[in-house]
Order: sequence, then structure tokens, then C-alpha cells
Amino acid sequence: MKLKSLVSTPTRLALVCIAGYLIILGIVAENQPWGRGWWHDFTHYIKQKSTSYTPPDENSPEMAALQKKIDAWYPQILERYPLLKVEYKNVPDDQNGFLKILEWQEDAEVMEKWEQTNLPDKFTAIWQSENKKNAFPDNTLSEAKAYLKKHQPSLERAMKIGLLPNQSNAGISPDRFYFTSIPFTKNITDHLKLKACIENEEGDLKSAFQTFRAINGWADHLGEIETPTLILTTLSMAIRLSSQSLIHSRILPQLPNNKNHSKQWEPWIKLITLKNDVSKNFLHMWRGEWQHVVHVTWVKVELLRINLQDYEALLTAYTEDLYDRIDIQTLFTPKSTPLRTHDHLSRKSLLTLDLLNLGISACASGYLRSHTILRQYQIAFALKKLEAEGHDLTQLDSTTLDSLPTQILPDLRLTIDFKQRQITAPKNIIPNPKTISF
Repeated sequence: MKLKSLVSTPTRLALVCIAGYLIILGIVAENQPWGRGWWHDFTHYIKQKSTSYTPPDENSPEMAALQKKIDAWYPQILERYPLLKVEYKNVPDDQNGFLKILEWQEDAEVMEKWEQTNLPDKFTAIWQSENKKNAFPDNTLSEAKAYLKKHQPSLERAMKIGLLPNQSNAGISPDRFYFTSIPFTKNITDHLKLKACIENEEGDLKSAFQTFRAINGWADHLGEIETPTLILTTLSMAIRLSSQSLIHSRILPQLPNNKNHSKQWEPWIKLITLKNDVSKNFLHMWRGEWQHVVHVTWVKVELLRINLQDYEALLTAYTEDLYDRIDIQTLFTPKSTPLRTHDHLSRKSLLTLDLLNLGISACASGYLRSHTILRQYQIAFALKKLEAEGHDLTQLDSTTLDSLPTQILPDLRLTIDFKQRQITAPKNIIPNPKTISF
């Protein structure tokens, strides 16, 4: 039986009308943000099922065309948001600590080895010990020295890198360091921390100071390049927090407690003092992440993969959202979402925007807490130095108190309890605040 006889004429007319309507709607949707989501889903699905389809890659003509468009968009967006502009340093390769870390990580075999070389638990327990001296129980000190001797070449390399004077990512493709090995860096710096603990245990504060300088150098090399990613910033902050905690618990009690030798405190105070205030560091972090998202290859491949037509609107929306967070006041409400609406974006673009913004709020919250803890350690060190110089901490005048770096941001001041000998942060602003004793 023929199909015509099964379907009535009115039904056939209705089907033709519906088909025509869908075609017209699709053509209109092709050029309308509200239609790009479902229409592009459909067309891209059909395209991917084609036998002639090949996924986009970084050397494809499609990538070259997209790159050309982004190159035209980039200077225009910097004119609107000048704080996102970057000034690169001129650092020779042999003096570039970041480059040396990167080259080390690019040796896949060596990096894989160090990713798996976790410090034994009996050694990591050293910096949790309540004993300021004799922190190595039983024969642990000799065991620790023998253990580090096996890794002597790597430790010497790590020390040399950490003591390099500067860092820069000028001329280095963001694809080389967008995904940084956290285990590699953590394990290297953990071994340096054990080295510093051994030197302190043996009374060699001069060598311990150099080792802590190298640990801080690793933090600088990762976080002080011109465009650090959020991962690099977080890793840098973690190294610095761990280092200052160890200096506070192990080194501070060993420093001379009298006026005649108070100058020995100066290099340590300089070592733990933050280079910039929170607002400058905050801007540096966001600017670095933005530069990476705009230039890294995986984002461009993602734009091509989902066949976005409003790529420029998407990148602009991402820029606007991130630029809003540069305002230092947003640190007080790090979990809040951007106030902007992006109704002009397609559904695909909105999903991609959510991907690009993933973890932003958590990073802001963690950054503020970390910066606050670092400032608490700095104040504790300053107070202990005043005490070593003969000051009664309960009788400090207002001028001395005002000179202490207690303020993190406007209206965010640390509290010092001289009776309990504790420094705390406002609990209503800092999630899980840490109390530092002095």
C-alpha cells in the first residue's frame, strides 16, 4: 500500500508546513543568540557524524582563522580594561628561576620520579612536633641525613634554582606551563624543608637561612612571574605558608632573646615580609589567569570544538566577570557570583563561561585566608623581636602598635590578645581562621 494512501492530504500539508517552519526557524536561529544553543548542537552533531569530519587541532586552518580574530579582539579589550595589560621583565635565561623549574619538569622521567618521591611520614612528622629542639626522636636525625644524601644532586639543583634572583615567563608559550605538576613541586620543597630542619637541629642557622631562602625562591618563581595561573598562585602560596609556619615553630625560638643580638632577627624578618600588599597581589593573580585563558591553546580548541559563533562575546563576558573581581572589595564576599547577566550569549557559550569561571570564587576565598595567615606570622615575628629587645608587650604605646601590619584590607584588622599571646582574624569574614601564637 502506498504511503500517500496512508496519510491524508491535510496531514501531508501540515507536515510540509512544519518542515518549512523548522527550516526557516533554523536559518533565523543561526544568527540569533537565543537559537545558537540547540541549532548549533544539531548542526554540529550532523557535521561530526560526517565521514569527512576531522576534529580541530592547533595547526588547522580553522584555528588560524580563530587566532586571527582573537588577535584583532585582544588590543581592543585591553583598551577597555588597561589593568589587564602586562609588562614583561627582561631576565636572562641563566638567571630565570621559573624557566629552570619548567625545564626540570619537562624532563618527563625525572619529574615522574619526583612526583612519586613522597617524604616518609616519620620525617613529615618532624614539623608537627611540639619540641622546638630535639624534634628528631631516637635515631631519626641520622636517618634523615642519610635519606637526603641519596637525593643530594636533586637538592643541590633545587637550592640553586631557589636562590636565583628573578623569574619571568616572557617569551614562554602558556601551553608549556598551564598544567603544572603539584606533586613534583610539593615533594621537592618538602625535601628542602627537611634539610632546613636538620640544619636548625644542628644549630647551623646560617645554612638553614639559605635553605629557607631557596624555598621562598621557589614560591617567588611560581607566583611572581608576569602571568601566573591560579594553579601557580595557589601552589606558590602553599609553599610560602608552609615555609613561614616552619620558620615560626622552629627558627623563631632559636633566635637570641636579648638586645645585643637583635640584629640577627633582621634577615629573617625580611625573608617573611610580603613583597606587595594584598590588592596588588590579587590583581596580579587575576591578570595572570586572564592572560592564560585568552592565549592557551586548549581554550581555542574548545571554542572550535563546540562551533561557537559568538566567541568574541564569550571572551568579553569572561573578561567582564573577571574584571569585576579585581575590585578589592569583592574579597569580602568571595563566594558571590558576578552581578552581570549574559542573556546575549548562547547556551553553549554560557556553559563554556561556567567552565572558565570554575574555581574562581574558591581561589578568592583561599587567597584572602592565606594572605591573612602570612600577615599573622609576620606580626608574631615582629612582636617577638620587640620582646627580645626588652619591650613589655602588654605596655606597647599606640605608635608601636600602629606600626604593626595588622590591617589586611580596609575594615579587616587582625586582633592581638596580649594576655593569651594570640593573633586571630575576624571570624565573620575569614573562613576557618587560624590562630597564631607569639
